Amino acid sequence: RRLGSLILARLISAIIGQPITDPTSGFTACNRRAIKLCAQIYPHDYPEPESIVMLHRAGLKLCEIPVTMMPRTGGQSSITPVRSAYYMVKVILAILVGLLRPAPVVDAS
Repeated sequence: RRLGSLILARLISAIIGQPITDPTSGFTACNRRAIKLCAQIYPHDYPEPESIVMLHRAGLKLCEIPVTMMPRTGGQSSITPVRSAYYMVKVILAILVGLLRPAPVVDAS
């Protein structure tokens, strides 16, 4: 899972031209313009990594603020190595296909 996240982080960082360390956290703060865009065309399949690329392509600024994740204290992850690899392939394909589409446009208002 960590390897997959690292691969995604490197790919997205290369696409948007700035470092992203955790493209799958899903913890995001947005301004009105970003919320407006997300309300119109938010990705459904892999929203966390795809939305980073989408917001960048729409010309919005991104800023990653590091957080400390606590280790799991019980139970087991449902993400197996096979599921993780499958997820990574699908996310990468979704991002690359998204790059073929026209860049999204967000109102300045």
